[in-house]
Amino acid sequence: MSNSELATKTINADDASLVAASSQLGSLRWLTMVGHGSLDRETSRLGHARTALEAARTIASDEAADGHFWHSLYVSLAELTTLNSQVGAGDLAAAHTTLAAMKSDIAAAAALSTSPGLPSELHALMTDLSAFAADFGKQLDAQIAGDDASVAVYEATVQADQAKISAYDIDKIGAEIAAFYKPLIDQFNSEITAATS
Repeated sequence: MSNSELATKTINADDASLVAASSQLGSLRWLTMVGHGSLDRETSRLGHARTALEAARTIASDEAADGHFWHSLYVSLAELTTLNSQVGAGDLAAAHTTLAAMKSDIAAAAALSTSPGLPSELHALMTDLSAFAADFGKQLDAQIAGDDASVAVYEATVQADQAKISAYDIDKIGAEIAAFYKPLIDQFNSEITAATS
């Protein structure tokens, strides 16, 4: 995330430099009364460089937003591991606290799950994770209350939630993300080649 955010700042500074250089080329046109070919060629190269920077800016910005999503998701998954350990050890009070943090991180990830480049399956996954956390909370509350009948009911619901979450094809999601960025990366590469030739 920080690399993408730093890249955006660098891209903006580079673009400002290219705008200034392009402006200077235009203002010096009168010095080349006979042939404008060199100036036109350099102006074209600067245009290609700016187009490449625009593609890079989009990539960096989108990947920064995606990075915030992944961070929230992975934090919530780490909290799930902690939660399972706490429940397994019988520390239900600590598990209740961890669950609250996990729900908050799932909500943060859900809010970011529609960021550019992220397929709709990730938003659906976050909805299912949110339902899982809510159902797990009901099961945990029943355990704390000593209500074994409700624990059994919620346990079945939690298992159904887990099965639904396990059905997501993470490889397919990764391929969709790569497919989103490929045209932008190709555009960047093409424009950089044109700018440096």
